[in-house]
Amino acid sequence: MKKICATVGALLLLVSSLFAIDKKINGLMIDCSRLLEKHDYYYRLIDFMAEWEMNALLFHFSDDHGLSIALQGYEKLAHKHAFSPFEIQALVEYARERGIDVIPELEVFGHTRYITDHPDYHHLYVGDRSETIVFNALDPLNPESIELMRSMINEVAKLFPSYYMHLGCDEVNLSGLGIEDKQEQAKVWTDYVNTLIGFVRDHGITPMIWSDHVRKDPGVAELLDKDIILAEWNYDPNYIPRGLLELKEMGFSDIIMAPSVSCWRNRVIPARPQLNNVNAHASALAGGIAGGLINTVWLPMRYLQESMWYGMAYSAWLVNSGKPMKLKKFHRAFCEKMFGLRLNHKLDRFLSNWTRLHLDRRFYSAIANKDFTIFDDSSRIDELVAIKDLSFYIINKPINVNPKKNPHILSSMYLSAEIIYVLSEGLLILANNKINSERKDITLRHLDSVIARASTEWNRGRFPDDPAKYEAKFPNQTSSHLLVVLRMLKEQLED
Repeated sequence: MKKICATVGALLLLVSSLFAIDKKINGLMIDCSRLLEKHDYYYRLIDFMAEWEMNALLFHFSDDHGLSIALQGYEKLAHKHAFSPFEIQALVEYARERGIDVIPELEVFGHTRYITDHPDYHHLYVGDRSETIVFNALDPLNPESIELMRSMINEVAKLFPSYYMHLGCDEVNLSGLGIEDKQEQAKVWTDYVNTLIGFVRDHGITPMIWSDHVRKDPGVAELLDKDIILAEWNYDPNYIPRGLLELKEMGFSDIIMAPSVSCWRNRVIPARPQLNNVNAHASALAGGIAGGLINTVWLPMRYLQESMWYGMAYSAWLVNSGKPMKLKKFHRAFCEKMFGLRLNHKLDRFLSNWTRLHLDRRFYSAIANKDFTIFDDSSRIDELVAIKDLSFYIINKPINVNPKKNPHILSSMYLSAEIIYVLSEGLLILANNKINSERKDITLRHLDSVIARASTEWNRGRFPDDPAKYEAKFPNQTSSHLLVVLRMLKEQLED
């Protein structure tokens, strides 16, 4: 009897899944593996998504940094504050009641140090093991990997009644296997992934993977099971959605666009370059080439929690409008929904200027690595001066409004502008040995204030004892830890 019920349930889920593919996905991906936020944040996120008429939350709960759900039988791999099975089911049900499908993403191939860093699974690691983060893989030739993934997929399927399951499969590095022949390597890659795709389908769920290996490896594109959803990601601000029709001609008929407002190119604020990236990805929806869009928000330690709502709302509004972005119309909706305010000229100008506060990632790396050769290029100094001047203008010409709701979000946006200011001013001081001591002292006092307030916001929305607040798990990712970079800048100014 149980077997019959399970079969009927799987068929019903399959029918629902087939129906869902025809529905335009308007979603977010939240990275709760590299930084797990307080659990109530995800409830607030779901409320926000419902208000902006979004319908899918891609829950990136596993990655090299850890596992954010204590899957039954794999509790030893989970974060200290991980969701229990009961807690995640409650969250999923809360989302379902608000029209939002929570899609789990279980990394099954690359980005699997959450598994292979544990002593029990060291032997499944493919790659050069080190303290730094490098592209790696779970050994696809070891039968133990297959059984491990079968078991974990089964556990995930129990918790998420979603139409889809995302298997990751991006940035896989199989060089450690020593396979020279590219076609043979593609066969190893696809034999493994196709097997796991089959495990997902056994539950009546549609598999989803990232598109990068299909894009760059003709062998993978040829051999990979086509009955999946490809999530097309490319975070270049000048991205043009080319080659999607070719993917469809290969047999990959279901494509979801996956831009990013927080990625390796971007820090602190959902700035204009990445908003342009969202615009470019969204353009693929207009002609029906793609079936939806999921805005990816990576590595939360790069930004203040309350400063990212603008970027999330941006993609939601854009997808629902079905038209090229009309910024003033979006700003009108943002101010009404987030602050209960009518848009005026000052608010519009603030929002437009705020998203221009983009500092190149290499400035953060310069602080993290104590390597300031970036200043050998005089154009970088000009860039810093321009950003410093704009951020100074924003924080010293406040719009003087009283939000009817969510005043903390507006405060956080101003704090983000202050962060950009002290970073740019501090870097300019380090670049110029002739700066007087009074200017340095003023900057240090401002930096102290910014660090204290950023730390307070962290503690309010995130676990205060999370090591990610104080240090990078992988040393080569230090520049992605905002509070760490700010503290390092202070130390360098004090030397």
